[in-house]
Amino acid sequence: MFGATFADPWRFQANPEVYVLVVFLIGAYVYSIRVIGPRAVPAGEQIVSRQNIGCFAGAMALLFAASTWPIHQMAEDYLYSAHMLQHMMLSYFMPPLVLLATPQWFMRLLVGTGWSGLCRHSPSLEPHRQGPAALERLRQDPRDQ
Repeated sequence: MFGATFADPWRFQANPEVYVLVVFLIGAYVYSIRVIGPRAVPAGEQIVSRQNIGCFAGAMALLFAASTWPIHQMAEDYLYSAHMLQHMMLSYFMPPLVLLATPQWFMRLLVGTGWSGLCRHSPSLEPHRQGPAALERLRQDPRDQ
């Protein structure tokens, strides 16, 4: 009778919102690599590296592990330390993996040429000035070439 009043932290509970989120993020990453990448990257340049894909897989695994059973249920109902572990996974470990998973051409499209004005005299940062050219290549249909 006494044990029936407390929630069982090891009881499986599905989290469909997490499943939908992870599937959507994987689909968006694959779409950006397969559809947007060939338009934004010049011919002969690598669209995505193995490191990018590995970091993305690690980020999705961390997101899934931190947001589903058993960590999520234990964090919500039972252990504050599991809740803090969940925060650590989502705020300290996942963001660097997401940044490392982002291909250079995609980062240039997102950030643009904002840093080129500040680093005008640095030859090592010259590739970052390709933002407008990458956007123009993105607007062109590869079937027209």
